[in-house]
Amino acid sequence: HNETCAQVYPGIEGNYFFQANTNQDHFADRVINWKSSVHSHGLKGGHISSTGVVHYENPSLDYILGNNSTTFLSFCPEETITISFVDDVIHNTMGDDIIFNLFRGDDSSSSETWGDVFISFDNATWTYVGNVTYDDNVIDLTEYNYQGHANYLRIEFVGTNHMDFLNISSIEF
Repeated sequence: HNETCAQVYPGIEGNYFFQANTNQDHFADRVINWKSSVHSHGLKGGHISSTGVVHYENPSLDYILGNNSTTFLSFCPEETITISFVDDVIHNTMGDDIIFNLFRGDDSSSSETWGDVFISFDNATWTYVGNVTYDDNVIDLTEYNYQGHANYLRIEFVGTNHMDFLNISSIEF
């Protein structure tokens, strides 16, 4: 290793292989880790039918991946999820950089649970870049003077009521 070495990562518009093959979608691709709270409810989430009825049985971590507005995962305080972008890279652009698509169920109108959001290029060194709530679901990296790149995003859920959930359908940038 010397001064001529450079880290290789997907290009500004994503990995050139994916870009050339039109597989780049700007949505989260993989769940790296999920940690339940000490007040474990287990994995919670739902599938929204075409009639608007929510089915809560057998949620999957995949519910938060890709561009799918018919599924969501529900997070309570003290839970953590880490996701990765395989065919894209998070970076500072004009306007909002990270968008959390949320599902606001009937019981979430006064939610006090929020998520502290961190990003990383190596899944080891983390930088705080804001938080997500039902009232504020976007992050502009300019506000945090973030000029690097990242392929990982971690959300640490915060609040005092472990029966109060933040429902996330997908994450994009």
